Amino acid sequence: MAQNNKELNIYQKLQNIQSRSTEVLKDNLNKFQNYNYYTEFQVLTFLKPLLKEQGLSIDFADLPSENYKVELVDKNWIVQYWKQITLTNVDKPEEKIISKIFALGSNQDISKAKGCAETYTVKYFLQKLFLVPTNDNLDPDRDQWTSKSRTEEPEEMENISPKSIPNVKPKPLLNTPDNKKDQLCSVCKKNLVYYPDSNK
Repeated sequence: MAQNNKELNIYQKLQNIQSRSTEVLKDNLNKFQNYNYYTEFQVLTFLKPLLKEQGLSIDFADLPSENYKVELVDKNWIVQYWKQITLTNVDKPEEKIISKIFALGSNQDISKAKGCAETYTVKYFLQKLFLVPTNDNLDPDRDQWTSKSRTEEPEEMENISPKSIPNVKPKPLLNTPDNKKDQLCSVCKKNLVYYPDSNK
């Protein structure tokens, strides 16, 4: 006989939702940067009925204001702060899972930068916590996986002993002229949005 949801502890309820998670499709297109994405609405639409069924609630709260950092970088506002997420067993409120997650957003409008941080943080936290899979086009193994039949037997792995692994030393870094270093830094700045300075 199936166990009543009210008798389950918080981890059993979490596992029930994780085991029933289905794929969220990245069917929205960002035309400006040409990539597909999924929305917070898609994740919440899928999760809210399951949370109600299992008797779980989630609370999101910004941590105290001293954790906020706001900077203006190249005409864009960078907002960064910590959020606390509390998952509570409604049937046994003393059972809680409390997590902290770093939120970061960027926009020329400071209020939109905060909204961007909120949306991304909540969306990706929920997706990872409840193991919601996505059809991620950035996964380098995705094409290889989808091109094979999923009913194929996995290939047998070759037995490897520690003695068979060669002792390989890493090659030293090549000397790079200063002008090349500047070019590399320029490329990095274009591809990396922002790295918070932990010394501030």
